[in-house]
Amino acid sequence: MNPSDTAALHIENRRLQAQLAALRQERLEADALHAADQAHYRGLLGSLNSGFCLIHVRFAEDGHAQDYRFLETNAAFERHTGLHDASGRWMRDLAPQHEQHWFDMYGQIVRSGEARRFVDHAHALNRWYEVHATRVGAVELAQVAVLFTDITARRLTEQALRLSDRLLALTEPEAMAFEAARTIGSLLGIDRAGYCEVDIETASLHVRNDWYVEDLLSLAGEHRLPELGAFFQRLLAGEPVIVEDVRADPRITAVQRLLDDGVVSFVSFPLVEGQRTVAVMYLACRRQRIWTAEQLQFVREVAGRTRNALERRRAENQLRALNASLEDLVQARSAELLRSEELLRQSQKMEAVGH
Repeated sequence: MNPSDTAALHIENRRLQAQLAALRQERLEADALHAADQAHYRGLLGSLNSGFCLIHVRFAEDGHAQDYRFLETNAAFERHTGLHDASGRWMRDLAPQHEQHWFDMYGQIVRSGEARRFVDHAHALNRWYEVHATRVGAVELAQVAVLFTDITARRLTEQALRLSDRLLALTEPEAMAFEAARTIGSLLGIDRAGYCEVDIETASLHVRNDWYVEDLLSLAGEHRLPELGAFFQRLLAGEPVIVEDVRADPRITAVQRLLDDGVVSFVSFPLVEGQRTVAVMYLACRRQRIWTAEQLQFVREVAGRTRNALERRRAENQLRALNASLEDLVQARSAELLRSEELLRQSQKMEAVGH
Protein backbone atom coordinates (compact mmCIF):
# COMPACT_ATOMS: atom_id res chain seq x y z
CA MET A 1 0.00 0.00 0.00
CA ASN A 2 1.48 3.29 -1.11
CA PRO A 3 1.67 6.34 1.20
CA SER A 4 -1.13 8.13 -0.62
CA ASP A 5 -3.52 5.22 0.06
CA THR A 6 -2.56 5.19 3.74
CA ALA A 7 -3.16 8.90 4.04
CA ALA A 8 -6.56 8.53 2.40
CA LEU A 9 -7.51 5.79 4.86
CA HIS A 10 -6.48 7.96 7.80
CA ILE A 11 -8.56 10.82 6.45
CA GLU A 12 -11.60 8.55 5.97
CA ASN A 13 -11.11 7.08 9.43
CA ARG A 14 -11.04 10.53 11.00
CA ARG A 15 -14.15 11.49 9.01
CA LEU A 16 -16.01 8.39 10.21
CA GLN A 17 -14.91 8.99 13.80
CA ALA A 18 -16.14 12.59 13.60
CA GLN A 19 -19.43 11.37 12.11
CA LEU A 20 -19.77 8.76 14.87
CA ALA A 21 -19.08 11.38 17.53
CA ALA A 22 -21.72 13.64 15.97
CA LEU A 23 -24.20 10.78 15.99
CA ARG A 24 -23.39 10.05 19.60
CA GLN A 25 -23.89 13.71 20.49
CA GLU A 26 -27.20 13.72 18.64
CA ARG A 27 -28.24 10.59 20.56
CA LEU A 28 -27.28 12.21 23.87
CA GLU A 29 -29.21 15.35 22.97
CA ALA A 30 -32.21 13.27 21.88
CA ASP A 31 -32.09 11.28 25.12
CA ALA A 32 -31.85 14.48 27.12
CA LEU A 33 -34.77 15.96 25.19
CA HIS A 34 -36.79 12.77 25.71
CA ALA A 35 -35.95 12.78 29.42
CA ALA A 36 -36.98 16.43 29.63
CA ASP A 37 -40.24 15.62 27.83
CA GLN A 38 -40.82 12.71 30.18
CA ALA A 39 -40.09 14.87 33.21
CA HIS A 40 -42.43 17.53 31.89
CA TYR A 41 -45.08 14.88 31.22
CA ARG A 42 -44.62 13.43 34.69
CA GLY A 43 -44.76 16.88 36.22
CA LEU A 44 -48.03 17.65 34.44
CA LEU A 45 -49.56 14.36 35.59
CA GLY A 46 -48.30 14.89 39.11
CA SER A 47 -49.82 18.36 39.28
CA LEU A 48 -53.28 17.18 38.25
CA ASN A 49 -55.91 17.15 40.96
CA SER A 50 -57.90 14.66 38.88
CA GLY A 51 -56.94 11.01 38.69
CA PHE A 52 -55.25 9.71 35.54
CA CYS A 53 -54.47 6.26 34.25
CA LEU A 54 -53.37 4.65 31.00
CA ILE A 55 -54.93 1.22 30.65
CA HIS A 56 -54.64 -1.77 28.32
CA VAL A 57 -57.94 -3.49 27.63
CA ARG A 58 -58.01 -7.27 27.32
CA PHE A 59 -60.70 -8.79 25.12
CA ALA A 60 -62.12 -12.31 25.36
CA GLU A 61 -62.34 -14.61 22.35
CA ASP A 62 -65.95 -13.58 21.73
CA GLY A 63 -64.88 -9.94 21.49
CA HIS A 64 -66.22 -8.53 24.74
CA ALA A 65 -63.95 -6.54 27.06
CA GLN A 66 -62.81 -8.91 29.78
CA ASP A 67 -60.40 -6.89 31.94
CA TYR A 68 -57.96 -3.99 31.82
CA ARG A 69 -54.46 -3.47 33.21
CA PHE A 70 -53.04 -0.22 34.54
CA LEU A 71 -49.97 0.75 32.51
CA GLU A 72 -49.50 4.10 34.20
CA THR A 73 -51.12 6.16 36.97
CA ASN A 74 -50.57 9.61 38.46
CA ALA A 75 -50.18 10.71 42.08
CA ALA A 76 -53.90 11.55 42.46
CA PHE A 77 -55.02 8.13 41.22
CA GLU A 78 -54.89 6.45 44.63
CA ARG A 79 -56.75 9.32 46.32
CA HIS A 80 -59.60 9.14 43.80
CA THR A 81 -59.90 5.33 43.71
CA GLY A 82 -58.61 3.95 47.00
CA LEU A 83 -56.54 1.43 44.97
CA HIS A 84 -52.93 0.93 46.08
CA ASP A 85 -49.94 -0.04 43.87
CA ALA A 86 -52.17 -0.38 40.80
CA SER A 87 -49.54 0.05 38.07
CA GLY A 88 -49.00 -3.19 36.19
CA ARG A 89 -51.99 -4.93 37.78
CA TRP A 90 -55.36 -6.04 36.41
CA MET A 91 -58.58 -4.44 37.60
CA ARG A 92 -60.27 -7.82 38.20
CA ASP A 93 -57.51 -8.63 40.68
CA LEU A 94 -57.74 -5.27 42.44
CA ALA A 95 -61.57 -5.13 42.58
CA PRO A 96 -63.22 -8.47 41.69
CA GLN A 97 -66.71 -6.97 42.09
CA HIS A 98 -66.08 -4.12 39.62
CA GLU A 99 -69.11 -3.83 37.34
CA GLN A 100 -68.96 -5.15 33.77
CA HIS A 101 -70.31 -1.91 32.29
CA TRP A 102 -66.95 -0.20 32.98
CA PHE A 103 -65.10 -2.84 30.92
CA ASP A 104 -67.72 -2.59 28.16
CA MET A 105 -67.33 1.19 28.02
CA TYR A 106 -63.55 1.09 27.63
CA GLY A 107 -63.81 -1.76 25.13
CA GLN A 108 -66.19 0.33 23.02
CA ILE A 109 -63.77 3.27 23.13
CA VAL A 110 -60.95 1.01 21.89
CA ARG A 111 -63.03 -0.31 18.99
CA SER A 112 -64.59 3.01 17.92
CA GLY A 113 -61.72 5.39 18.65
CA GLU A 114 -64.26 7.94 19.88
CA ALA A 115 -63.57 9.85 23.08
CA ARG A 116 -66.33 9.64 25.70
CA ARG A 117 -67.40 11.84 28.64
CA PHE A 118 -69.73 10.28 31.19
CA VAL A 119 -70.76 10.06 34.85
CA ASP A 120 -71.15 6.63 36.43
CA HIS A 121 -71.12 4.75 39.73
CA ALA A 122 -68.44 2.22 40.69
CA HIS A 123 -70.16 0.18 43.40
CA ALA A 124 -67.05 -1.90 44.02
CA LEU A 125 -65.09 1.27 44.83
CA ASN A 126 -68.04 2.94 46.62
CA ARG A 127 -67.64 6.08 44.49
CA TRP A 128 -69.22 8.18 41.73
CA TYR A 129 -66.96 9.37 38.90
CA GLU A 130 -66.93 12.01 36.20
CA VAL A 131 -64.82 10.48 33.41
CA HIS A 132 -63.17 11.56 30.15
CA ALA A 133 -61.66 8.63 28.26
CA THR A 134 -60.00 8.43 24.83
CA ARG A 135 -58.11 5.79 22.84
CA VAL A 136 -54.34 6.16 22.57
CA GLY A 137 -52.61 4.89 19.43
CA ALA A 138 -53.85 2.24 17.03
CA VAL A 139 -56.74 -0.06 17.80
CA GLU A 140 -54.31 -3.01 18.02
CA LEU A 141 -52.66 -1.47 21.09
CA ALA A 142 -56.03 -1.47 22.93
CA GLN A 143 -54.92 1.41 25.14
CA VAL A 144 -57.18 4.03 26.71
CA ALA A 145 -56.20 7.20 28.57
CA VAL A 146 -58.64 7.96 31.38
CA LEU A 147 -58.95 11.28 33.22
CA PHE A 148 -61.43 11.09 36.10
CA THR A 149 -62.68 12.88 39.21
CA ASP A 150 -64.34 11.48 42.31
CA ILE A 151 -67.65 13.38 42.60
CA THR A 152 -69.17 11.18 45.32
CA ALA A 153 -69.68 13.96 47.87
CA ARG A 154 -71.32 16.27 45.34
CA ARG A 155 -73.51 13.51 43.93
CA LEU A 156 -74.73 12.36 47.35
CA THR A 157 -75.48 15.92 48.45
CA GLU A 158 -77.59 16.42 45.32
CA GLN A 159 -79.47 13.20 45.97
CA ALA A 160 -80.12 14.12 49.61
CA LEU A 161 -81.71 17.39 48.47
CA ARG A 162 -83.84 15.59 45.90
CA LEU A 163 -84.93 13.10 48.55
CA SER A 164 -86.34 15.93 50.66
CA ASP A 165 -88.59 16.94 47.76
CA ARG A 166 -89.77 13.37 47.24
CA LEU A 167 -90.53 12.92 50.93
CA LEU A 168 -92.67 16.07 50.97
CA ALA A 169 -94.78 14.61 48.16
CA LEU A 170 -95.63 11.48 50.20
CA THR A 171 -98.39 11.27 52.80
CA GLU A 172 -97.86 7.96 54.63
CA PRO A 173 -94.94 7.54 57.09
CA GLU A 174 -94.31 3.97 55.88
CA ALA A 175 -93.93 5.16 52.29
CA MET A 176 -91.60 7.95 53.42
CA ALA A 177 -89.39 5.57 55.40
CA PHE A 178 -89.21 3.20 52.42
CA GLU A 179 -88.25 5.98 50.01
CA ALA A 180 -85.42 7.10 52.30
CA ALA A 181 -84.15 3.51 52.66
CA ARG A 182 -84.45 2.85 48.91
CA THR A 183 -82.48 6.01 48.13
CA ILE A 184 -79.62 4.98 50.44
CA GLY A 185 -79.64 1.41 49.18
CA SER A 186 -79.62 2.20 45.47
CA LEU A 187 -77.02 4.97 45.68
CA LEU A 188 -74.54 3.18 47.92
CA GLY A 189 -74.93 -0.28 46.38
CA ILE A 190 -75.80 -2.05 49.62
CA ASP A 191 -78.13 -4.97 50.39
CA ARG A 192 -80.57 -3.52 52.92
CA ALA A 193 -81.51 -0.26 54.61
CA GLY A 194 -84.24 0.94 56.94
CA TYR A 195 -85.52 3.57 59.33
CA CYS A 196 -86.64 2.51 62.81
CA GLU A 197 -88.03 4.27 65.86
CA VAL A 198 -86.68 3.52 69.34
CA ASP A 199 -88.84 2.97 72.43
CA ILE A 200 -86.63 3.28 75.50
CA GLU A 201 -89.38 2.23 77.95
CA THR A 202 -89.96 -1.13 76.27
CA ALA A 203 -86.32 -1.54 75.15
CA SER A 204 -87.44 -2.16 71.58
CA LEU A 205 -87.39 -0.60 68.18
CA HIS A 206 -89.92 -0.55 65.38
CA VAL A 207 -88.62 -0.95 61.82
CA ARG A 208 -90.88 0.79 59.35
CA ASN A 209 -91.20 -0.28 55.72
CA ASP A 210 -87.58 -1.23 54.91
CA TRP A 211 -85.70 -1.70 51.61
CA TYR A 212 -83.71 -4.82 50.70
CA VAL A 213 -82.49 -6.77 47.69
CA GLU A 214 -84.77 -9.45 46.29
CA ASP A 215 -83.26 -12.56 47.87
CA LEU A 216 -83.37 -11.19 51.43
CA LEU A 217 -86.31 -10.91 53.82
CA SER A 218 -87.81 -7.78 55.36
CA LEU A 219 -86.86 -6.79 58.90
CA ALA A 220 -89.96 -4.62 59.35
CA GLY A 221 -91.67 -4.94 62.73
CA GLU A 222 -90.78 -4.90 66.42
CA HIS A 223 -87.34 -6.00 67.68
CA ARG A 224 -86.09 -6.33 71.26
CA LEU A 225 -82.89 -4.36 71.73
CA PRO A 226 -81.13 -6.88 74.02
CA GLU A 227 -81.52 -9.54 71.34
CA LEU A 228 -79.71 -7.46 68.74
CA GLY A 229 -76.41 -7.25 70.59
CA ALA A 230 -74.46 -5.07 72.99
CA PHE A 231 -73.62 -2.53 70.29
CA PHE A 232 -77.08 -1.02 70.78
CA GLN A 233 -75.88 0.44 74.06
CA ARG A 234 -73.63 2.70 71.97
CA LEU A 235 -76.60 3.74 69.83
CA LEU A 236 -78.71 4.53 72.89
CA ALA A 237 -75.84 6.72 74.06
CA GLY A 238 -76.10 8.62 70.77
CA GLU A 239 -72.97 7.17 69.13
CA PRO A 240 -72.98 5.91 65.51
CA VAL A 241 -71.95 2.27 65.14
CA ILE A 242 -69.79 1.56 62.07
CA VAL A 243 -68.82 -2.07 61.51
CA GLU A 244 -66.72 -3.33 58.58
CA ASP A 245 -67.03 -7.03 59.52
CA VAL A 246 -69.32 -8.35 62.27
CA ARG A 247 -67.17 -11.49 62.57
CA ALA A 248 -64.15 -9.46 63.68
CA ASP A 249 -65.73 -6.68 65.76
CA PRO A 250 -65.73 -7.24 69.55
CA ARG A 251 -68.79 -4.97 69.95
CA ILE A 252 -70.97 -7.51 68.12
CA THR A 253 -72.35 -10.18 70.46
CA ALA A 254 -75.13 -11.52 68.20
CA VAL A 255 -72.94 -12.43 65.23
CA GLN A 256 -74.93 -15.43 64.01
CA ARG A 257 -78.24 -13.56 64.09
CA LEU A 258 -76.76 -10.81 61.94
CA LEU A 259 -75.24 -13.32 59.52
CA ASP A 260 -78.59 -15.09 59.25
CA ASP A 261 -80.13 -11.75 58.29
CA GLY A 262 -77.51 -11.26 55.58
CA VAL A 263 -75.47 -8.69 57.50
CA VAL A 264 -71.66 -8.80 57.43
CA SER A 265 -70.97 -5.06 57.42
CA PHE A 266 -73.30 -2.30 58.59
CA VAL A 267 -73.78 1.27 59.77
CA SER A 268 -76.35 2.33 62.37
CA PHE A 269 -76.80 6.05 62.79
CA PRO A 270 -78.78 7.30 65.83
CA LEU A 271 -81.04 10.36 65.85
CA VAL A 272 -80.95 12.13 69.21
CA GLU A 273 -83.57 14.55 70.54
CA GLY A 274 -83.45 15.93 74.05
CA GLN A 275 -80.44 13.70 74.86
CA ARG A 276 -82.47 10.59 73.94
CA THR A 277 -82.04 8.34 70.94
CA VAL A 278 -85.43 8.40 69.25
CA ALA A 279 -84.67 6.72 65.91
CA VAL A 280 -81.99 4.86 63.95
CA MET A 281 -81.16 4.76 60.26
CA TYR A 282 -79.31 1.57 59.34
CA LEU A 283 -77.71 0.14 56.20
CA ALA A 284 -76.01 -3.21 55.70
CA CYS A 285 -74.00 -5.35 53.25
CA ARG A 286 -73.56 -9.09 52.89
CA ARG A 287 -69.82 -8.64 52.35
CA GLN A 288 -67.06 -6.86 54.22
CA ARG A 289 -67.00 -3.17 53.38
CA ILE A 290 -65.08 -0.01 54.21
CA TRP A 291 -67.44 2.92 54.76
CA THR A 292 -66.14 6.23 53.43
CA ALA A 293 -66.52 9.65 55.05
CA GLU A 294 -68.75 10.77 52.16
CA GLN A 295 -71.09 7.84 52.66
CA LEU A 296 -71.34 8.40 56.41
CA GLN A 297 -72.10 12.07 55.86
CA PHE A 298 -74.79 11.06 53.35
CA VAL A 299 -76.37 8.69 55.89
CA ARG A 300 -76.32 11.50 58.46
CA GLU A 301 -78.05 13.84 55.97
CA VAL A 302 -80.68 11.31 54.94
CA ALA A 303 -81.40 10.26 58.52
CA GLY A 304 -81.94 13.84 59.64
CA ARG A 305 -84.08 14.74 56.64
CA THR A 306 -86.15 11.59 57.06
CA ARG A 307 -86.77 12.27 60.74
CA ASN A 308 -87.78 15.87 60.07
CA ALA A 309 -90.07 14.90 57.21
CA LEU A 310 -91.70 12.09 59.22
CA GLU A 311 -92.30 14.28 62.26
CA ARG A 312 -93.69 17.05 60.10
CA ARG A 313 -96.01 14.63 58.31
CA ARG A 314 -97.04 13.04 61.63
CA ALA A 315 -97.88 16.48 63.06
CA GLU A 316 -99.81 17.39 59.94
CA ASN A 317 -101.74 14.12 60.06
CA GLN A 318 -102.52 14.62 63.75
CA LEU A 319 -103.67 18.19 63.07
CA ARG A 320 -105.78 16.98 60.17
CA ALA A 321 -107.32 14.28 62.36
CA LEU A 322 -107.91 16.80 65.13
CA ASN A 323 -109.57 19.21 62.72
CA ALA A 324 -111.75 16.41 61.39
CA SER A 325 -112.65 15.39 64.96
CA LEU A 326 -113.48 18.98 65.88
CA GLU A 327 -115.61 19.31 62.78
CA ASP A 328 -117.48 16.14 63.68
CA LEU A 329 -117.89 17.44 67.25
CA VAL A 330 -119.19 20.81 66.00
CA GLN A 331 -121.64 19.07 63.70
CA ALA A 332 -122.84 16.82 66.54
CA ARG A 333 -123.21 19.78 68.91
CA SER A 334 -125.05 21.74 66.24
CA ALA A 335 -127.45 18.86 65.68
CA GLU A 336 -127.95 18.52 69.42
CA LEU A 337 -128.62 22.26 69.69
CA LEU A 338 -131.16 22.08 66.89
CA ARG A 339 -132.92 19.23 68.67
CA SER A 340 -132.92 21.17 71.91
CA GLU A 341 -134.38 24.21 70.16
CA GLU A 342 -137.05 22.08 68.54
CA LEU A 343 -137.97 20.56 71.90
CA LEU A 344 -138.11 24.06 73.39
CA ARG A 345 -140.47 25.24 70.67
CA GLN A 346 -142.68 22.20 71.20
CA SER A 347 -142.72 22.87 74.91
CA GLN A 348 -143.64 26.49 74.34
CA LYS A 349 -146.47 25.45 72.02
CA MET A 350 -147.84 23.03 74.63
CA GLU A 351 -147.61 25.75 77.25
CA ALA A 352 -149.52 28.17 75.00
CA VAL A 353 -152.23 25.59 74.39
CA GLY A 354 -152.54 25.01 78.14
CA HIS A 355 -153.03 28.70 78.75
